[in-house]
Amino acid sequence: MQDRLQPLDVAFFKSVNSFYDAAVQNWIRQHVRAVTESQVAELFAEAYNRAATLKNAHSGFAVSGIHPYNPAKFDDKDFIASELTDRPLIDVDIQPSDG
Repeated sequence: MQDRLQPLDVAFFKSVNSFYDAAVQNWIRQHVRAVTESQVAELFAEAYNRAATLKNAHSGFAVSGIHPYNPAKFDDKDFIASELTDRPLIDVDIQPSDG
């Protein structure tokens, strides 16, 4: 759930991952050998440039319900995992020590 509230996770990083996988597969098909360290930067740059778009940025904020603001984007079942850590607040009166 937590990544659904993060625009970069939802739109950008997910896209970079998909585009990088596609670039690697395409490179392997063209060269019929494994990708080495010397190709990683070039393939990542290709994926990054495809993912770093205004459309992806807008999409990330919209899907996360941040902009335009959409408080109804998620319902209670989306937050059910947090019930494990929900505990009532205990009002503790802390007194300064004399020591």
